[in-house]
Amino acid sequence: VTCTHTMRLAILLALVDAAASEHNYNHIFNAIHSSMRQWGSSESSVHPNGMSFFIASVPRDTQSYHGTSTELPVKGMDWLAFEPEHALGFAHLPRLRRAPAPVAAPQDGPSTPSQSMHRDLLLPLGPASFKPDDSNLGGYLHTYRTGKPPSLLYIDGMAAAECEKGTLDSTDTVLLGVGVGGIKGWDWERGVSLCNLTQNEWGGRIDGFLRMEGGLEIILCDFAKHLVVDRIARTVAAPGNTPDPFDDGSMPYYRAVASRFDGIGGNRVAVNYEEFVTAFAYDVDLFHGNALPRLSDISNKTTGRIHRDVTRLVTSHPSTILATTNWQAITDMVVDRYSSRLESLVAASSLDLLQADAETLLAPYIDCSRRNRTAEAARCAEQYLPVSSSKSLPLAAKAIRSVSAKICGALLETRDATTPDFARSSLENLMAYLQWTGWKRCHNCEVDEVCYIPMWPFGRTQDYEKPQYRSSIPNEGPGESYWD
Repeated sequence: VTCTHTMRLAILLALVDAAASEHNYNHIFNAIHSSMRQWGSSESSVHPNGMSFFIASVPRDTQSYHGTSTELPVKGMDWLAFEPEHALGFAHLPRLRRAPAPVAAPQDGPSTPSQSMHRDLLLPLGPASFKPDDSNLGGYLHTYRTGKPPSLLYIDGMAAAECEKGTLDSTDTVLLGVGVGGIKGWDWERGVSLCNLTQNEWGGRIDGFLRMEGGLEIILCDFAKHLVVDRIARTVAAPGNTPDPFDDGSMPYYRAVASRFDGIGGNRVAVNYEEFVTAFAYDVDLFHGNALPRLSDISNKTTGRIHRDVTRLVTSHPSTILATTNWQAITDMVVDRYSSRLESLVAASSLDLLQADAETLLAPYIDCSRRNRTAEAARCAEQYLPVSSSKSLPLAAKAIRSVSAKICGALLETRDATTPDFARSSLENLMAYLQWTGWKRCHNCEVDEVCYIPMWPFGRTQDYEKPQYRSSIPNEGPGESYWD
């Protein structure tokens, strides 16, 4: 008997641990709200260790970019960027950098020029030493358009950041089962392994992998199958030994990526938020008292279970993303309604002001002729949900309802508080629970500034702790890098 897609969805939802999901609804809410967004991306630049996997697709005729040292179109596996400045950082001849001895080429054949260059560029960053004559040589910027829309697995967080903070846990530990440092930071081998995974275990149901670093990128397993060449252009080389204006640490590159803090725009990627797999739905401690969650610290049994659930997700999804509720848009409505108001409430100078503002937010849910605190709380929590039966809600909707209920409960406590300290404490506890990424955003910028936060491969610890507006990339002293 063939299961319908709805039945498969029910099976997937049954796999999660209800108690664990409820405990982590704030993290699940944030995973949905921040996905595909450079600032948060579940929550990539603010909390870089992603814990979730989503099915995604790129529509036909979407433009994307690839920087390389050759004018030959890519035929097999390689990397695609959504911003040209991102790809331009790779559009030159290979650079020699300090690095450990190179590993062997993948088993499926010798390195191509593009592969060799990608390896060189993804070595641990350090002072570059150029060949004497390479200052006169540029590379090539390939511009492609999607033909057959690829089916992708979106690995959330800063999943392309090659560091030991946990950004690679979801890829290496869960998908590939190699453990910490198992691929020794070589992203080409990681890409080959991911494409082998989808071909050998998933029957080719996934065509590539969507990840975030300083910019959104795709590891596409077969360029020729899904892309049409739009144009291939020679790039301008940096004169002498001056920094390449589009290299990884440049401000033009950072500005281009920062323009996508709130999403890449243009409907260039469709994500299925109706069914997904998240480690926050399992009965396991992901934090172990630390600020960032880790998947490398949990048992092999649990990572194996998550892997199997990702496999079920991949093999059960239809060839095209069906029209479903856009749960991310609903999280946006919740955040847009309450984010700045909560900040304002906490800063209120008196209990009267606190309660007046709370009452204003609660007013739409109050029937003055028939006051009922329970009914008011329920109406508040379910304001943006398209259906009201909690038993029929998918995981995304349950997380939204739970988070909304927490907000409404804190507002009701504030309205009924007898002291300003109690009211303010209730709101501060709520904000600590919500952990919304927008509260770390900079304010009052000049026209030539961007809010500077670590995005692989640059950024300092102090930039993570307190982002500030900057018009240039700050220098990093020894031990200052956030990614060390």
